[in-house]
Amino acid sequence: MNIVELLKAERDKAAQQVDSLDSAIKALSGLSSAGGSARGRRTMSAAARARISASQRARWARTRGGPGFSRRLHSSSQISSSSLLH
Repeated sequence: MNIVELLKAERDKAAQQVDSLDSAIKALSGLSSAGGSARGRRTMSAAARARISASQRARWARTRGGPGFSRRLHSSSQISSSSLLH
């Protein structure tokens, strides 16, 4: 083989490798946002937002001790001595 044929064979081999790399990049480009394809934000329906907020309010109500929760914190000056004895 002469040098020209060797260079053509090497070029064909490199072109095949580039093609396989391009196909791998195309296959993986949808998997990450680093590939440049930015997707839009997902929208949520009003009904879904209402369900989520209602369930969150219910969780907070359970955490706070029910619907009769008072936000006022009791300081030591408000506690009477008779309540400490019981």
